[in-house]
Amino acid sequence: MIIIDIIISIMIKKINKQFRQKKNLIYKILISNNFLLFFLLLIIFLYPFFNRPQENIYILGSVIDNIIPLVPFFSILYLLYFPWLFINIFLAWYRKNNFKPLAYSLIIINVIAYLIYLTLQTHVTREVIISQDFFSQILRFIYNHDHPYNCFPSLHSALSASLASYYLITNSKNKYINVVIAILIIISTLFVKQHYVADVIFGSFLGIFITWLIFLKSKNQN
Repeated sequence: MIIIDIIISIMIKKINKQFRQKKNLIYKILISNNFLLFFLLLIIFLYPFFNRPQENIYILGSVIDNIIPLVPFFSILYLLYFPWLFINIFLAWYRKNNFKPLAYSLIIINVIAYLIYLTLQTHVTREVIISQDFFSQILRFIYNHDHPYNCFPSLHSALSASLASYYLITNSKNKYINVVIAILIIISTLFVKQHYVADVIFGSFLGIFITWLIFLKSKNQN
């Protein structure tokens, strides 16, 4: 019996060791830069699934929104958001420059936005585009490929503010140009009538708050 107890004890210890090794391996995979990049991109590309009407739809327009004119030129800056966002994500991942806190920030921001879209879906009233100039054609393309929902918060504003915060926190040599780009993108959402002021203010606040919070927490852990 003593021998059997010893054998069982050895087997249990071996199993526990293997379990801990597998658990550590899974944990390392989950926090690895490659997995975070994959998961972040997956979260971002889930956006179209939420861009649809719900049972209750809210409009958050204000008097200020009525004053802001439609300026098709800003459609260029609005579209600049996409290559700018993905290029910066891949650069942070490739250079391993504080990628984890940045990825965590962007993931959390998107998840919060998606939860709001599911429970408080909003709609923005768009103006009819009559002009046929180059910028009006681009704006018409945007309207045709993006439903007027998922407005509050503005992810254009939230993720742009997050990236701007990332460059300020890391004190990058390119911080000023990226902050300017972020501001122009945020402003563009108003002038192409893709968002209301409330969407932009809350989105920007969300992006700044979450990013600084995650980086502060990451710094304290280190």
